[in-house]
Amino acid sequence: MGLKRTHFFAFHEAHGHLVDFAGFAMPLYYEGITAEHLAVRDHVGLFDVSHMGRALVSGPEAGRFLDYVTTRTPSALTPLRGHYTVMCNDRGGIVDDVTVFRLEEDQFFVVYNAGNRDKDYQWLITHRAGCHIRIEDRSDQTPMIALQGPHAAATLQRLTSTDVQRLRRQRPDDGAAARQAALLVDEDDVLGQEVGQFQVAGDGFPEPHGVEANPLAAGRLGRQHRVQTPVVLAVGEQHHGGEAPALEGFE
Repeated sequence: MGLKRTHFFAFHEAHGHLVDFAGFAMPLYYEGITAEHLAVRDHVGLFDVSHMGRALVSGPEAGRFLDYVTTRTPSALTPLRGHYTVMCNDRGGIVDDVTVFRLEEDQFFVVYNAGNRDKDYQWLITHRAGCHIRIEDRSDQTPMIALQGPHAAATLQRLTSTDVQRLRRQRPDDGAAARQAALLVDEDDVLGQEVGQFQVAGDGFPEPHGVEANPLAAGRLGRQHRVQTPVVLAVGEQHHGGEAPALEGFE
């Protein structure tokens, strides 16, 4: 069986150096790792993160359910805000690290690692007993891209009439985000940098047009591996067979 492809595979194949990442054909770089690393650190970079797993959790008890299966309190998030957290097993080991966004009062968007797509989705399904919720696997239907770097907000502002600078404080008007997509603001910077970070997820996302092979479309894998500042890393079951949680690079 060949490698899986994201919605932006045609662009990656035409311009990038592809590698096998968690069973997906993903770009390691386009023009070069160093140039793209510096572009994101100093300016802005666009990343295809559609290979990651995504689930939509909805219903009157969606918040309570996610409070139960993660170590933080998603029910306290305001709409279109998100945070980084982990799911733990009954021994305290890490099932996986996830990012949870609140879309609406009774609707949450959960993002987890590409290599754990099936495992994490089944973990959610298995532990929903007794909760009035609906869990939908949106991994293949919903494309997702991330915009990172100190100029991320200014770049995104060119694509929408919404005041991007206010997204951290309030929800934008419905339909205002670019290309009829949901704009999600992550309140945690898991890369440990003072940079802006936005994610855009939406159904029927078009192939990128008018994008040349330059550092703006930075290869995600190579760029991440060159981040030199400390990052928070959850160490648990996926790496060490269910050891107790530990945090590295965390003060």
